[in-house]
Amino acid sequence: PVEREHYLTMVHNGIAFLQGKNRQLIKVLKNSMKEASSREEYELAAQYRDQLAAFEKITERQSVIVENLPEADVVGLYQRDDQVSFCVQMVRDGKLIGQDNFLVKAPIQDDRGALGEFVLQYYDSRSLPKEILLPLNLNDDNALEKALQQSDSGAAPVQLYAPQKGPKRDLVLLAGKNAAYQMEEADRLATRRKAEVEILKDKLNLAKAPQRMECIDISNMQGTAIVASNVCFIDGKPAKDKYRLYSIQSVQDGPDDYNSIREVVRRRFDRGVREENLPDLLVIDGGRGQLNAALDVLRDFPSLDVPIVGLAKSRVDKNKRKTQFVDASAPSRSFERVFFPDREAPLPLNPGSTEYRLLTHIRDEAHRFAITYHRKKRAKIARRSVLDDVPGIGKVLRTRLLEHFGNLNAMRAVSLDEL
Repeated sequence: PVEREHYLTMVHNGIAFLQGKNRQLIKVLKNSMKEASSREEYELAAQYRDQLAAFEKITERQSVIVENLPEADVVGLYQRDDQVSFCVQMVRDGKLIGQDNFLVKAPIQDDRGALGEFVLQYYDSRSLPKEILLPLNLNDDNALEKALQQSDSGAAPVQLYAPQKGPKRDLVLLAGKNAAYQMEEADRLATRRKAEVEILKDKLNLAKAPQRMECIDISNMQGTAIVASNVCFIDGKPAKDKYRLYSIQSVQDGPDDYNSIREVVRRRFDRGVREENLPDLLVIDGGRGQLNAALDVLRDFPSLDVPIVGLAKSRVDKNKRKTQFVDASAPSRSFERVFFPDREAPLPLNPGSTEYRLLTHIRDEAHRFAITYHRKKRAKIARRSVLDDVPGIGKVLRTRLLEHFGNLNAMRAVSLDEL
């Protein structure tokens, strides 16, 4: 418990820090330290001193950009072919404190229209600065200023303009260079990912590069709330809009990974045939048994040519020989292994290799997605009561009964008339 005034001071100081108002915060902390010292509250003064030291360490790398620019966002734009890159740099107290980058893959016919639309969307859920510096003069800055003001009614008036010379113009040019750099980096990353997918094709001996990879993972806890995830990577990058979740319907009495996999693979192939969007590679989380369960379903779709592999996690290798170079007390672990339909021996994945990174990334993402859904279902089950299955009892009556009797055992002990 603290005094309300002291608490609000802490809140305002925190906000000032996050807004980059360095000079204001340093002044407040120095004054607070002096006042505490004059009152001989030396322990409190030492706390303020430590805060000042920590704050100066955090901000020491920030360089002064424009001395007389207290609070502004600088927008840069770079367009090429059917892509446009935006960069927003935040200047507070004359210092650059942060940067946001956005890459939009869409043909832009009107730079000014695209810039105005971007500004509206960017500040739809953000606080407005005092100034927004733009690379282009928009046709009607006043209309845009009014629209922004309506979206953030509690903010002070904001000024939008495109500086033509001086330090502010240099800032806009710098933001534009960063926008261009962002696009070049995205291109380099896309090129590298495509090369990695080609390497995976060769390592797994696939007929074509798996542009669309999917992975299926089953999640359950002692047979309850059995769920599955199907995640999708396009050119080695997660395509989260194509992720899918499944509640297992065919398995009710305890965990059964094999039948769970059969159900999910069948549902995936049924949908893929209807929508004509089958994967170039399907990864099953598991070893030989899980892979065979998926292959059972593939045989029912003889016209489909979808490569399927199993990815088994590393495990403790009890038979691995200990040597003088290995800690005898530490358990040895096998490699992660890829199982194939037509090969007896699995392929061990060398940690750090391209194929290891791609396959474990998609497997771990499938596991994360499945376990998140599984936890939600378990939490829902945990909140249920046997009373929910009694006809005529809803949430309100259930709550009243439990509040009156205390628990189910007490309810079972009373007569029907009392109920």
